Amino acid sequence: KKMPVCKIRLNMDILFQPHLFVVGKTGAGKTYFMKKILQELETPFWVFAPSDEYDDLVCQGLSVYDDVILYLDIESLVFYLGLNATEEAILRKLVYEYYAKKAMRRPRQISFDFGDEENNDVELPTYANTLSSKLRLLSHLKFSFDRKKTKLPSRSVVFDMSRYTQLEQECMMNYYLYRLMFQCRGKRENSKKHIVVIEEAHNYLPSTQKTQCKDIIVKLAREGRKHGIFLCFITQRPRY
Repeated sequence: KKMPVCKIRLNMDILFQPHLFVVGKTGAGKTYFMKKILQELETPFWVFAPSDEYDDLVCQGLSVYDDVILYLDIESLVFYLGLNATEEAILRKLVYEYYAKKAMRRPRQISFDFGDEENNDVELPTYANTLSSKLRLLSHLKFSFDRKKTKLPSRSVVFDMSRYTQLEQECMMNYYLYRLMFQCRGKRENSKKHIVVIEEAHNYLPSTQKTQCKDIIVKLAREGRKHGIFLCFITQRPRY
């Protein structure tokens, strides 16, 4: 027996006021519903997806990023890893001492090689072990010293993060959402909107645990509207 067809009309102008929460069990059609919404949007959007489900989304000017390149400097590492003030101070001191020996000047950009611990020019103090562990976790991310390669997309984009680990996904979201917020600051309220869609949101916003991107997402949820940034959370575990 055929299921009855139910047609629903949605006012796209008030759909994100200020944010949207899509909840349903696995297989209920959350992603299908969201893709239909995005196809009708005239507002630029970013989709952060831990799978390739959005790669076939058909929208004018849409780009799919599945090989994300991040800019590398000290400030970016602070964003990627959520370093506290002490860890940032240690990092700056190590970088300064390392390059002072190499070139007698403070660098604007940095690189690390943990391949041969015995031959490292800088010996990490015991209280910097946590910082060292965090830096090692980023060994699979791709970095660039060229800001042109890491320029924020001006049109709608899908970040296909299926190739990356959970930590790497959190670092990418943290970096891009911070930059988006800084880019949109100072714009008038009711100016051009920007929609951010976060699939499997419970993985990045757990209720009792901290992630690398949780702080910026919470900040955008509270303050994003005045910068023209509106969030959409998609999850099957709203209580997590």
